Amino acid sequence: MTEKEALLSTSPWVKAHFLQSEHLNADDIALINRLGDKKHYPKGSVIIDIGSRGDYMYFVLKGTVRISLLSADGVEKPVSYVTQGCFLGEESFFHGQPTIYNALAVEAVEALSLDRKYLKEIISRPGLAHILLNSVSFKSRVLAHQIEDLAFRSTIEKVSRILYCILAETPEGKEKHHTIHISQQELAALAGAHRVSITNAISQLKKDEVIKTAKDGSIVVIDWDKLKEKGFGI
Repeated sequence: MTEKEALLSTSPWVKAHFLQSEHLNADDIALINRLGDKKHYPKGSVIIDIGSRGDYMYFVLKGTVRISLLSADGVEKPVSYVTQGCFLGEESFFHGQPTIYNALAVEAVEALSLDRKYLKEIISRPGLAHILLNSVSFKSRVLAHQIEDLAFRSTIEKVSRILYCILAETPEGKEKHHTIHISQQELAALAGAHRVSITNAISQLKKDEVIKTAKDGSIVVIDWDKLKEKGFGI
């Protein structure tokens, strides 16, 4: 794993290329398609609700799903974003306990719904079992880093890490100067920080000539190396 891949494996954006398995074959894909019930979820739809008991897990065919925690008074804390080619809801699918998050379609989502009665059949396939283990372990790594962020990291460090993870997914050659369309409200929710703290962090990053803001409010990263240093200390 390269340094870039290692840093991206802490990203809240769950990507299929991190969950690959050399054991996966065409028969595994055929099994998922045969067992799964294709579902369509409009933008804003709840796919998994808090308290559900994992009767189903999902394989995302298209779109992005936001996994969030909710406080008693309705404050939302995004935890991760599950994208095309990834499993969703697999942890409660295995342990059968009530979920403590909800999964919301942030855009139109198409997914295969897999009934829990097929659990043994699915995990009997080495390729699928490997991908599911990768998925659970990857998400555990993401959560561990978020706990670390909340416990020990400054707002500037957290914002820099989030921006880096978005930026580093772009093709090589575009990393030195790239526009990121993310609102300060979204940054605040992801970082677990107040809007004022996010505003101050962005102002400091602009002062340090790491980023600038465009007329439409989007963030333009102008110094890749400084951003990585501020976010990860390397």
